[in-house]
Amino acid sequence: KVTLNFTAWATSLGNKTFNLQRDGVTVASVNFYFNGANTHLTMPTIFYLDTSLNTAAHSYSLVIPAGVSVDTQDYATMIITEY
Repeated sequence: KVTLNFTAWATSLGNKTFNLQRDGVTVASVNFYFNGANTHLTMPTIFYLDTSLNTAAHSYSLVIPAGVSVDTQDYATMIITEY
Protein backbone atom coordinates (compact mmCIF):
# COMPACT_ATOMS: atom_id res chain seq x y z
CA LYS A 1 0.00 0.00 0.00
CA VAL A 2 1.30 3.46 -0.87
CA THR A 3 0.05 6.70 0.66
CA LEU A 4 1.44 9.97 -0.71
CA ASN A 5 0.81 13.46 0.70
CA PHE A 6 2.44 16.54 -0.79
CA THR A 7 2.24 20.28 -1.41
CA ALA A 8 2.78 22.25 -4.60
CA TRP A 9 1.93 25.55 -6.27
CA ALA A 10 0.83 26.55 -9.76
CA THR A 11 1.67 29.55 -11.89
CA SER A 12 -1.75 29.52 -13.56
CA LEU A 13 -5.31 28.55 -12.71
CA GLY A 14 -6.93 25.31 -13.80
CA ASN A 15 -7.17 21.57 -13.31
CA LYS A 16 -3.91 19.64 -12.96
CA THR A 17 -3.32 15.87 -12.78
CA PHE A 18 -0.57 14.37 -10.63
CA ASN A 19 0.54 10.80 -11.35
CA LEU A 20 2.12 8.24 -9.04
CA GLN A 21 4.38 5.92 -11.00
CA ARG A 22 5.80 2.54 -10.06
CA ASP A 23 8.74 1.48 -12.19
CA GLY A 24 7.84 4.16 -14.76
CA VAL A 25 4.18 3.10 -15.13
CA THR A 26 1.31 5.26 -13.81
CA VAL A 27 -0.56 3.33 -11.10
CA ALA A 28 -2.61 6.11 -9.46
CA SER A 29 -3.58 9.72 -10.15
CA VAL A 30 -5.20 12.65 -8.45
CA ASN A 31 -6.70 15.82 -9.94
CA PHE A 32 -6.64 19.23 -8.30
CA TYR A 33 -8.16 22.51 -9.46
CA PHE A 34 -5.91 25.51 -8.71
CA ASN A 35 -8.16 28.53 -8.18
CA GLY A 36 -5.26 30.77 -7.17
CA ALA A 37 -1.78 31.18 -8.57
CA ASN A 38 1.53 31.16 -6.68
CA THR A 39 0.07 29.78 -3.44
CA HIS A 40 1.46 26.65 -1.78
CA LEU A 41 -1.41 24.20 -1.33
CA THR A 42 -1.85 20.66 -0.04
CA MET A 43 -2.86 18.25 -2.79
CA PRO A 44 -5.38 15.44 -2.22
CA THR A 45 -3.76 12.24 -0.95
CA ILE A 46 -2.81 9.65 -3.55
CA PHE A 47 -3.50 6.04 -2.55
CA TYR A 48 -2.30 2.92 -4.34
CA LEU A 49 -2.88 -0.69 -3.35
CA ASP A 50 -0.74 -3.28 -5.11
CA THR A 51 -2.69 -6.53 -5.29
CA SER A 52 -0.14 -8.40 -7.43
CA LEU A 53 1.74 -9.83 -4.40
CA ASN A 54 4.99 -8.91 -6.17
CA THR A 55 7.52 -8.28 -3.39
CA ALA A 56 10.43 -7.34 -5.67
CA ALA A 57 12.22 -4.00 -5.36
CA HIS A 58 10.31 -1.14 -7.03
CA SER A 59 10.92 2.52 -7.78
CA TYR A 60 8.13 5.03 -7.04
CA SER A 61 7.94 8.60 -8.33
CA LEU A 62 5.52 11.51 -8.47
CA VAL A 63 5.01 13.14 -11.88
CA ILE A 64 4.31 16.85 -11.48
CA PRO A 65 2.37 18.36 -14.41
CA ALA A 66 3.45 21.35 -16.49
CA GLY A 67 2.59 24.67 -14.86
CA VAL A 68 3.05 23.29 -11.34
CA SER A 69 6.17 23.75 -9.22
CA VAL A 70 7.64 22.71 -5.91
CA ASP A 71 10.41 24.42 -3.99
CA THR A 72 11.98 24.45 -0.52
CA GLN A 73 8.66 25.56 0.99
CA ASP A 74 6.93 22.36 -0.20
CA TYR A 75 6.89 18.98 1.47
CA ALA A 76 6.05 15.38 0.62
CA THR A 77 5.53 12.23 2.66
CA MET A 78 5.28 8.80 1.04
CA ILE A 79 4.50 5.79 3.21
CA ILE A 80 4.98 2.34 1.67
CA THR A 81 3.58 -0.55 3.68
CA GLU A 82 4.03 -4.20 2.78
CA TYR A 83 1.65 -6.78 4.20
